Amino acid sequence: GERLIDCQESPPSRSSGRPAIGCATFGSDEEARRIARLCVEEKLAACANIWPIASIYRWQGAIEEAGESLPIYSRF
Repeated sequence: GERLIDCQESPPSRSSGRPAIGCATFGSDEEARRIARLCVEEKLAACANIWPIASIYRWQGAIEEAGESLPIYSRF
């Protein structure tokens, strides 16, 4: 399933002046783009790069594979 983040829940420190990098995974490219755009619009991230990835994980005793989108957020 999709794992969502709330960009406003834990934004990078704006007062530190240090770069920050964060990432999250999404089950669809559309959702990853929507959240990435929101984070950039709200100035919580300076940039978001979205990569297609393959995830392999254990779920309910079985090994599963799924395609996901991985945005990497940076704040400078």
